[in-house]
Amino acid sequence: MRKNSTDRYFSQKKESYENPMIVFLLTVLFKSYIMISYHN
Repeated sequence: MRKNSTDRYFSQKKESYENPMIVFLLTVLFKSYIMISYHN
């Protein structure tokens, strides 16, 4: 991955990701996606 681009993106969007509930939901969705992918 292009780490610099990712870092820039997250610095710009930092305000959106500071809400713990949003972070929690994103984490759960990401884990669910991984589980589904591995089961297939």
